[in-house]
Amino acid sequence: MLRTLAFLAALLCARPATPEDATWVQREGEVYGAQADASGPIGGGQGYARIAAKGDFTVSDLDGLLKALGQAKAGQVVFIPGDAEIDCTARVYCFDMHGGRDRKDGTDVAGTTILIHHNTFRAPERAVVIRGVPEDACRVFRNWFPKHAGPGAAVQAAAKTFVSDNAYGADPPRIVK
Repeated sequence: MLRTLAFLAALLCARPATPEDATWVQREGEVYGAQADASGPIGGGQGYARIAAKGDFTVSDLDGLLKALGQAKAGQVVFIPGDAEIDCTARVYCFDMHGGRDRKDGTDVAGTTILIHHNTFRAPERAVVIRGVPEDACRVFRNWFPKHAGPGAAVQAAAKTFVSDNAYGADPPRIVK
């Protein structure tokens, strides 16, 4: 009996405590959202394989993070100390691609090819906004939007943006192909 209880406790602790803790869902045999891989849990922590103890930039708040990400070059590390809590929901959108009309360069081009996939967008605001038209296409797929009822609430875009095969809601998530 004691072994059974210990096994059940270990099993329960291995799973996210609430739907708010989950970073991915599996529906119809497919994964939606950000699933951990061989490197370990999303965001690091216990069990993560590539632990960094310092970086080229050290940040502890959202403004510092945004500044460091704007300055970092390929191969550089932006380090966030383990006790830092950064609320990224303070920004309006999670992914925001600006087109030429915002740059006032006489075009409406918003990137070339944009692939947005296997993310978990928890912010209650619209998660993805494409302000213009990609030269090739923007594809938004295999993401999980637990706070959004459907594609129109989660993504705002115009021509050449294709939103398909995403999970919406949390109890249970609904797949919209």
